[in-house]
Amino acid sequence: MDELPDFRKVPFPIAHQTASRALSPQGAGSTLQKLLVFEDNHFRALFSPSYFVLGEGATEPSKSQWNTLKKRFKRLDHDIFIFKEHGQQDGLFYIDFGYYAE
Repeated sequence: MDELPDFRKVPFPIAHQTASRALSPQGAGSTLQKLLVFEDNHFRALFSPSYFVLGEGATEPSKSQWNTLKKRFKRLDHDIFIFKEHGQQDGLFYIDFGYYAE
């Protein structure tokens, strides 16, 4: 397993705002449903499947769509670490992120 960096403690409203902005498709409100905080100070953003526009016959987002979402997070804050793992939980999609320690 890859070694994870240390994460700094970031106020919940800051992380929530970042996730909400990243998960707002063009011209629509945020698809963020819930933001969880873990003991190591990283976050899990749970969001509506409606964030992704799936191609005909597709049942899940493509690797390219996930990579584009990761890039959106990084553009909002260059100090964000995005976990490689992402997926589905309780009928929602999730992406994990943390803020690099100083």
